[in-house]
Amino acid sequence: MNVATGSTPTSIKQAFKEEGNLSGWKTDFINNQVFVGDVLEQTWSLFSQEGAQILKDQKWPENGKSKFLNYNPTTKTAYFLDYSAGEISIIANPIH
Repeated sequence: MNVATGSTPTSIKQAFKEEGNLSGWKTDFINNQVFVGDVLEQTWSLFSQEGAQILKDQKWPENGKSKFLNYNPTTKTAYFLDYSAGEISIIANPIH
């Protein structure tokens, strides 16, 4: 319950498989969007801060090791930050 507004927060429910150390999820709240990454399946979904689904089960670049930065709905492109081999790069991932 949000005591400031008296409203109930939105709940996002998603099942994740468990399999050793690769299980679980990563979440981020960026630009009023909730990023939920499935570590085992190496997929990700995106929700509005109100809980509305924006994207579902997208392939996570760099096998889930990249960090979500932003999604541009106009160009249908998601941006990720990758740091590997001592170099930083931005990945532009087109959404189909």
